[in-house]
Amino acid sequence: MMNQPTLPNRRFFRKGTPHSGFFFVRWMGVFAFLYALQVLARLVFLGLLGHSSLWPETCAEGWKMDLSMVGYWGILLGMVALLPPSRWSKWAWAVVWFLVLEVTLMTAVSDASFWVLWGTRFNAQTLYFLKFPAECIASLSVFQMLAAVALTLLMAGLSSWLSRRLFPQQENSKVGLLVLMLLGFVAARGGLGTTPLQASSCLYSQDALRNVAASNSSWNLFFVLTQQQYKPDLTLWRGDTVNHAYWSTDAVSDSPNLSSKKHPHVLLFIMESFSAECSAEFSSGKGLIHGKSEMPFLDSLARVSLSFSRTYASGDRTDKGLAAILAGYPGQVWQSLLNEPERFSRYNGLAQSFAEKGYATSFWYGGDGEFSNTTAFARAMGHKKCRDEKSINSSYQRDKWGLSDRDVLMELELYLDSHHQSPQYLTWLSLSSHEPYRVAELDAEYQFGWSEMQRYRSALRYSDQALRDFCRRNAQKEWFKESLIVVVADHGRDIETGYTYVGQEAFFHIPWLISGPALKEEWRSKQISTICSQTDVGNTLLSGLWGESSLLAYSRNALSKDHPGCAAWHTEHRLGWMDSSGCIESQIDIAPNAKFNRLKALENQLWQAMEKGEL
Repeated sequence: MMNQPTLPNRRFFRKGTPHSGFFFVRWMGVFAFLYALQVLARLVFLGLLGHSSLWPETCAEGWKMDLSMVGYWGILLGMVALLPPSRWSKWAWAVVWFLVLEVTLMTAVSDASFWVLWGTRFNAQTLYFLKFPAECIASLSVFQMLAAVALTLLMAGLSSWLSRRLFPQQENSKVGLLVLMLLGFVAARGGLGTTPLQASSCLYSQDALRNVAASNSSWNLFFVLTQQQYKPDLTLWRGDTVNHAYWSTDAVSDSPNLSSKKHPHVLLFIMESFSAECSAEFSSGKGLIHGKSEMPFLDSLARVSLSFSRTYASGDRTDKGLAAILAGYPGQVWQSLLNEPERFSRYNGLAQSFAEKGYATSFWYGGDGEFSNTTAFARAMGHKKCRDEKSINSSYQRDKWGLSDRDVLMELELYLDSHHQSPQYLTWLSLSSHEPYRVAELDAEYQFGWSEMQRYRSALRYSDQALRDFCRRNAQKEWFKESLIVVVADHGRDIETGYTYVGQEAFFHIPWLISGPALKEEWRSKQISTICSQTDVGNTLLSGLWGESSLLAYSRNALSKDHPGCAAWHTEHRLGWMDSSGCIESQIDIAPNAKFNRLKALENQLWQAMEKGEL
């Protein structure tokens, strides 16, 4: 009987001897799938942001980084494939495929979320916040958590199918695998040139979103994880030397006394995410959300107070805002001062200056004070007593982040009722207007809707009314009649308009006012239009109360005729400068442009200060 010819095996992803030609075909299929996955992740990122039209362009610009990530994943798969077939090696093979899918797609989804919230992607600052998992989870909405769980389960099922059906583990040519891993190494490195692939290799546009989309999300994740001490390269911004406003010496003699009392109680209220663009009194006039103010009490207070209509936050996060307000410390393009406790002792705090005048100093926060070293920083800046959710009355209802603003203000009121005999300097950091804005679940009166912007509006109104109730309850008390009330925001927010996006001028525009019965009559109903910074709160207060220059090195007196009338803001890869001539905005992660020379001079000053150990 004649031998039947052997039919070719068309299922080459599953069969084939180690030395057959199908070995390389099969592994080329693996690499092709990995590359297609990177391209798909980019489409997911852009699709979630509503910019899927940029997909072909960014794929063409980001192919090197995609290929690099394929190389890394290929090396990892090759290492597992070298193991002899066994139950454990099959398990490891499935786990690696799960990591490939989960990391690639989850980072794309996460980057889209970070871009919407902060105007950036996963970075060193995000990595730092992961040290506080409870707070990170508290920031997520129920939908986001369910979506993350569903995506993880989907990736688990898909990885099981990939590892058992499409690309099952089998005996491989050891030499062939080593050759493929060597090729993977070349791809991961970015070629055989002298310089390996850099984080800036995909920067090709003046549009930050295009640059971010072109660079691979997974590659960026591993870069951040392996470069935890990385600070953005500011070499391009070192240039002309100027006396930047942060280093200007303000005269204080031309600043009349703010208070009718020599030692008034000073209540500093730092409002979470209060954007000036949501206020009728502080907005730039471009329009309010739904045509009305979300902080009516603050507006009414501003009309009878000393208000600063053109104040800008120095950064985009609460930790940067606290450093600016409590220490006069400017924002940075990398992590904030609160992330580096070993540097706290270098700086003087606003509360220290009040303590030296005989004030009792305290700091109040409704959340976990250990988050982002918040209470540790407050103590270092001179607050002798620090209270957070762990040390405040446990009978109050808690939401995901902690105690509501109303409950903390009740505790603060009780404290002042029993401690007003000595002058008090008190800082309160509000919480209820922090995402995910769960106020509507606590009080049905503020249920404006369930979209993120509607919940934000609810939270603003809730915190504004909590402040109103506090003032009304205590208006007739003696300690209140002897108080100065300072209200300022920690940072702004994107309110989904065309002019408040992260990095734009209006994003950093925040309310700031000085009010209270102890404010001198001559300062009431007076609006200051000087462009000033969040860092100026400290020196303005100390100069206005006692005519003294503060030890806060980077704080200026906003009431002085010598104030330079400018403000700067800094976030991850973003720089901004505002003065009477207009606004300059730029990004470190785009190609330099000649019109940013002035901004380069600003960064030169910050760079020099960092090198001297001043920053």
